[in-house]
Amino acid sequence: MKKALILKLAPIYVLTAALFSAVCVAVSAALIFGGLKTDVLIWFVPLMMVICVAWAIICTVIVRKIRKQFSDSFEQVLSAFVKEDTDALMSVNGGDPLPEQLSRWVEEQSRLFDEARRNNVAIAAEMEVSSEIFWRITDRGCSFRYGEYWNRNYGYVTLNSSSDIRNHIQPSDLPEFERALKNTRERVINNFNIVVGLTVSPHKTVTVRIRGNGADGFDSDEQRAVVGTIHDIDAESELEHKLESEQIKNRFLIQSAKDVIYEVDVPENKLVSLNPEMADDLFGLGNMSDFDGERRPYWENIHPDYREGFVDRFFDYSHMMIMPEHIMTYEYRIRNKAGDYIWVEHTAQVVSHSGNKVEKVIGRISNINELKGIALDLHFKSVCDGLTGALLKSALGGQYDDELKKGRKQAIVLLNINRFRFINNQYGYEFGDMVLRKVTELLWANQKGKCIIGRADDDTFIIGMLAVTEKDHPDSQIVKLLPVFSEPIKINSTYINITFSAASSAPSHETSFGEAFAQAEKALKVCKSENQVYNNSHLMYGADTEDKLKELDRTETEKNNGEERNTALKS
Repeated sequence: MKKALILKLAPIYVLTAALFSAVCVAVSAALIFGGLKTDVLIWFVPLMMVICVAWAIICTVIVRKIRKQFSDSFEQVLSAFVKEDTDALMSVNGGDPLPEQLSRWVEEQSRLFDEARRNNVAIAAEMEVSSEIFWRITDRGCSFRYGEYWNRNYGYVTLNSSSDIRNHIQPSDLPEFERALKNTRERVINNFNIVVGLTVSPHKTVTVRIRGNGADGFDSDEQRAVVGTIHDIDAESELEHKLESEQIKNRFLIQSAKDVIYEVDVPENKLVSLNPEMADDLFGLGNMSDFDGERRPYWENIHPDYREGFVDRFFDYSHMMIMPEHIMTYEYRIRNKAGDYIWVEHTAQVVSHSGNKVEKVIGRISNINELKGIALDLHFKSVCDGLTGALLKSALGGQYDDELKKGRKQAIVLLNINRFRFINNQYGYEFGDMVLRKVTELLWANQKGKCIIGRADDDTFIIGMLAVTEKDHPDSQIVKLLPVFSEPIKINSTYINITFSAASSAPSHETSFGEAFAQAEKALKVCKSENQVYNNSHLMYGADTEDKLKELDRTETEKNNGEERNTALKS
């Protein structure tokens, strides 16, 4: 800007320099030819230089001021014309704009008009073939427009540019669009980008990406307008789905090893085995053709205990989760080719869908019988007695305390085999082990109500009553069990009489397992001291149990002291 200004002021500087030169030459010639002394030139020439420089500076300041006034008045005229502000226009040069100012404004407007016309032509041409729909939503309504692309690709489309774009969005996707629209209009967000289904004809829905931006500059009493585009991504979405489907199928097949892999075409209700030799090797159904309208593949081979759960979980596709990497897993038993039930792990994953409808599912059936056997064996050893199969005291106590949280009354019953040491000594330890297993079997078979059976020590069993009622009371539990052992028990070819001393804790909905077990132990001690070991007997812990126990302890102490004195006298 400074360089341009200097160039425009160059004539003034040239004239000033020429005037200075002419005056200096004329005065010098007059002095020389007039016979005047040349000393006058010593002060005259610098004086003329100062005068000329001052003249140049004054001219520069005046010209700059004039140009600034002219430029300011032009901007006022331009602003007045653009804003149609009559008062502003009349204030320029006292309401009389100069012709040059008006001429410059006309040139500027003509340039802007030509540029806008070229841009509009280019935009219109681009929109005609564009895959985007341009839309705008305000308080006054909604409008949108689209090019020939949509008619060319989808035939005659029923998109009506005078209707609301929201009428063409799939109902399941509309809430998401409405939420994004509301947040943009209320300035919670500035823009949004969502993928929805757009209905372009009664029987055609296209996957599109909608982008929206807030548009300011409207009346203060009107909500913010939102403008945006709708881009067709149906083709690329289909390609993505195909790639994703192939990746899932390849992953299932690569990791198949000896697993059965199958694919279900949901609309066609058709199941196809992708490696039929594995299916035939596992359960003798190479083509897995048993797939009727109720979607029950190899139904007869599934163990009856798992049929309903299996069907509900795997073949009600309307409830399957449609999301990447989500795999449904279920374990059940199935009859193999040899006719034996084995454990399998069944996984399934959606590989293709249209909106919220499942189209294809891929599944895997893995033989986990050996692993399941190891896991069950480890679990059994951690919670069950290895000899009898009854629960360990710690495992039974954990279940007891967990059930106690439900607020029901519970109790502990202890059953001690009378004279079990005699049985071991008389018949041998192996026979004694068989007696313990037989007792456990009879306890499980004849329990009453909601009970669990455990083993406290060598000859004492625990019954955890997890729901004590008036009918299922510790007394009734004992009364029901003891008669089972009133007759001799046959162990191999030997019959043996077994009697019990039984005791129980006081039913309570807040007494922990440890406290209840301690009560039952005290009652059992009193019971064994008061009854013959050759008969069944039982006692429930009560208010007098503690007194009886103290009396028993005192008697034992006195007896022990007497024996010690007799021993001392003999010695």
